[in-house]
Amino acid sequence: MTSGRTRAGRAGTVARGVAVFTVVLTLAATAGSTASATARVGSAFVLVGGTTGSAVGQSVQAVEDDGTIPDGTNGLQASMVRVLTTSGVTVRIVLSSFKSTSDARRYFSSYAQSGQPVAGLSGQSSVDGNGRVTVQKGAQLLQIEARPSADLENQLDQIKLNGGDPRTSPAYAALTETGPSIARSLASRMRGSAVSKPSLQLPKGAVNPCVLGAKAAKKALGSNTPVTSGYSLSEEPPGMQCVYTGSGGPIGLIVTTNPQLQSAITTSDVETLYDANLTSSRGQGATELTGVGTKAFSTPSSERVEAVVGQGKKATLVVAVGEISLSYRREVLQDFIKAWIAAFSKASPPGGVAR
Repeated sequence: MTSGRTRAGRAGTVARGVAVFTVVLTLAATAGSTASATARVGSAFVLVGGTTGSAVGQSVQAVEDDGTIPDGTNGLQASMVRVLTTSGVTVRIVLSSFKSTSDARRYFSSYAQSGQPVAGLSGQSSVDGNGRVTVQKGAQLLQIEARPSADLENQLDQIKLNGGDPRTSPAYAALTETGPSIARSLASRMRGSAVSKPSLQLPKGAVNPCVLGAKAAKKALGSNTPVTSGYSLSEEPPGMQCVYTGSGGPIGLIVTTNPQLQSAITTSDVETLYDANLTSSRGQGATELTGVGTKAFSTPSSERVEAVVGQGKKATLVVAVGEISLSYRREVLQDFIKAWIAAFSKASPPGGVAR
């Protein structure tokens, strides 16, 4: 497993075409999780062979379980795992389960319009020009996307700087061939089973991000309408994400624990992650804040707010990222973070921690 790197990347928006905040909460927690039979059948983590990644057909450095959630955007239930291969490719694998085969087929058709069938794989499959793969089996859909790790990306950049064509390099071939190769290994393991009721399976040591109630969320946001919430595939794994939507648009809340960071494909901890993000934000004129956790900062436009809550092993990192919606006041991120932390401290089990 890799170590010593920080996960300092920025979260993206939660929905297209709307102003979005993404709030990322990283905190210390304990224990593991249990999964229902339905969750296990639809679990990407189980599909790849668990912590060893023995079923992906590639030499693996690390496997990161990103959970199984109810998710109407990606089927009735969606599960995500990330794998880091020894060739330096990070692979995002999403297994979606639907109510019926016809529902899965409709989703497959929308994804497969610009692709070609995967060579050596029977049934419904598609790979596009960037190596992104989609496979349908029964009422399940498998999506695989390979991306270069930081080290591999540096290799490709160096080839370009030296006047070469990265697309002719073995490193690029490893990147584009990884998705189809893994698809051929995993397709036969898909159950194709339909689900009538979605399951929630938090990874070991994870925290439930949807602990803030609708009434408290409405007050924190100053929303003119009732606030709804629902799980969503994480914009910043290994965190678990919940999307709260009020009159000013959606706010994504991603919750990541120290145990998750320590077992992620790029390991880190709360203090290291906060320090790295603060350092990278200073060039944008980051301003340190008071009254939000132990320490905090925001970018000049308030599009990113980070706060550490607590100290040592129990430290919590809260990160808010997104466009500022004119329908929300500028302080909404700070108020929403405070409201979520209050709900987290009262939840039972504490913070909805997976056991």
